[in-house]
This record gives sequence, structure tokens and C-alpha cells, in this order.
Amino acid sequence: MANIGSLLTFALLYFIKLGLGDSSKLSEEECRALGFTPNLLCNSCKLLEEHNLAALKDDCESCCKADSSSDNALKVYPYAELPFVKGERPQQFPGLEIKYARGADPEIYLLDEDRQIQETLGIEKWNTDSIEDFFHQRLQK
Repeated sequence: MANIGSLLTFALLYFIKLGLGDSSKLSEEECRALGFTPNLLCNSCKLLEEHNLAALKDDCESCCKADSSSDNALKVYPYAELPFVKGERPQQFPGLEIKYARGADPEIYLLDEDRQIQETLGIEKWNTDSIEDFFHQRLQK
């Protein structure tokens, strides 16, 4: 039954989007139903074509936030939490803490020096290499 509800929600959002046109922004709820997180940056939408996902680009652009940074430099954090990864790879990032939480959503929590959450990123569609690359870019060494 949940699959039928999800399918109906997706179909409804698709038809709503058709009525709005390609340039409109969708609500956060509509974007979540399409599988996009509220933290989606528009630069990420450009990467979809590289992974043969160009069909998602219009929806992505309707849900993304403009990249905020006048000099386009990525903000780097001293700490991060990742609630589900096991293995040797996390050991290369001293500021990364792995918390095992049964049923936790696949998210990365970027923390400041006081270990307060500053950003939360949904990574349900990321592969291990993408997560590792992300930490190389966004986690202090």
C-alpha cells in the first residue's frame, strides 16, 4: 500500500509541476516527495548528466538552493558525524565520528568547533567514493 501512496504522490507532484512550468520552484514537501533534500545545491544538478540522470535535472533545478558563497569557496568543518558507515575508510578523517543508530537516515552532520550541527546533508543516493571525496573537500585535516 505504501508504494501505491508514493506513486500517487509522485504522479500528483509531476502534474502540479507540469502546470507550474519548468522555471518554478517546488515546495520543500514536493521536493522531498521527489527524493531531493532541503540542502540540495544547484551546482549538484549539473552533475546529474555525468551519471546518466539528465531526466532528473529539471526537477533538481526546481528544488535546489543557489550556492551561497561570494568567492565560491566551500565551507570546511572541523567535525562531522556519519551514522551508518563501517570499515577502515573513516579512520583517515580524524574529525569524523561514526555513530551507529539503527534505522537512522543516511545523513552527514557537519559540526562546528563546539560540536553543534551547522549543516545536515542527505546522502541516500551517494556511493562510498562520493562520501570519501566529500570529506576530503569539506572536513578539516
